[in-house]
Amino acid sequence: MLNNALAVASELGRVILTKMWVYDEALYVTFLVCQEKR
Repeated sequence: MLNNALAVASELGRVILTKMWVYDEALYVTFLVCQEKR
């Protein structure tokens, strides 16, 4: 039971980190595009 909970927690953490990374990349790309347009 405890192992299952740990597996779920680590999976959730991985998903959250991936989402944060993707969001970060999108912000960075948007920033670069805005710089180009000047």
